[in-house]
This record gives sequence, C-alpha cells and structure tokens, in this order.
Amino acid sequence: MEKNLQPKFVETANWGDFLDAMISLHQNAGVGRLACVSGPAGYGKTEAVIHFHAGNTGREKIDSIYLRALMVWTPRAFLNDLCRKLGRRDNHSTAAAAHHDAVDALTESPRIVFIDEIEKLRYEFMETVRDLADAAGAAVVLVGEETLRGYMKSAGRVRSRTLESVEFQPMSGEDLYTLARDGAGATLSEETMAVFLTAAKGEFRSAARDLKVALRIAAARKSSTITPEIAKAACKAGLRN
Repeated sequence: MEKNLQPKFVETANWGDFLDAMISLHQNAGVGRLACVSGPAGYGKTEAVIHFHAGNTGREKIDSIYLRALMVWTPRAFLNDLCRKLGRRDNHSTAAAAHHDAVDALTESPRIVFIDEIEKLRYEFMETVRDLADAAGAAVVLVGEETLRGYMKSAGRVRSRTLESVEFQPMSGEDLYTLARDGAGATLSEETMAVFLTAAKGEFRSAARDLKVALRIAAARKSSTITPEIAKAACKAGLRN
C-alpha cells in the first residue's frame, strides 16, 4: 500500500528556539516590544508561527493575531486589516483612526501580533509597526527573510525595541528522520537522508516535497523502502535554486 506524507508538524530545534522567544516576549508585557524571526524561504518560519498561533505551545495558550503582508497594502489598509482581525471596524477612512482603534483593542486585550513577509513592503511600515507597539504596549513579531534581520539591526529605533531575535537554521538529519517517521511511518537510511538533505540545501519545505514524491515512486516500484536511488529520482523532479 502506498504511504502518504501526512501534514505533520515537526518540533525542530528551530521550533524550540522560537517558542522560548515567544514566551519571553509574552512575559515582558506592558511595554512596546518587537521580535524578529528570520531565515531563508522554506526553513519553516511561517509553519512555526501558525503552529504557535493555533495554541500549540505545550503550556498555557498565548493569544495572538496573524497577518501576512500584502503588496497592495498602504499603512491604512494594513491597520484596517489588523482591526478586522481584532474584531473591530475595518473601514476607517484614515490611517490615524485605524491606528487608534487597533491600539484600543490591543490595550483592552493584549496579544502578540505576527506580521509575516513584511520585508517586501516599504520600510515606512516599520515605523507604523513601531508606533503601534509603543502606543499599545504590545508585542509585534516581524517574520521574514534575511533582509528583514539586516534592516532591524541597522535601524536604531527598531533595534532598541527588539527584545527577541530568532534566526532559523537549516533542516537537520534528525528533523528529516522525524518527518519521515511521524508523517509517513517510513524509516530512512543515512545514505537516503544525505540525498534529500543535499538536494534541499536546508529547506524543510523542499525536503518534505521530495519525500512526498519519493513515497509515490516507491509505491509505483512496489518498494517497501525509499532507497537512495528513489530519493535521487524524487529530488530531480523538483525545481532547484
């Protein structure tokens, strides 16, 4: 029978570092504070944020809001989207009105605000976020690739407010082994894992895609294991950087 890779969240070392940072951020309530979660595409940043947002902390649930930055955003559109997520009006005619409403909501009911992919927007958004965090005494977590980390380090007013910083690392062999075992009930040899890890170049997302293809190839060949040859064939099917 063909084995399928189930959507299984793997609690990697990156997840552990991220969770510790978010708990620290939550415990420093009452003052405006920022956090930076950075790393190359495919390293599992968004998956970690969504897993946390769903309440999977292993301890008390920490309330949060998740927004993914849109290229069409203006500061007013961003703040109106945030207001909607907070359960407030989302049709404020000015950015200032939306800002005040969002501040009121976050002051009344504190929660962590995640903004994903913000580095693709103009940096005036960083000032909008900083104003929001300061006025509400709120925690705002910016999630993005390496350019985001570089900007936050170089901008003094942003750097001084950044309480936590998590830089996601490449996928490890242990991560891949756990994904195969828990997600598909498959056991990978060291040689097979080396094929996947070399092709993925640290990207969790790419490795998961290749593993899924390998499971299909193995089933078609009536093989009970994913051999290095099957892994190589699966990796060739995907686009590479």
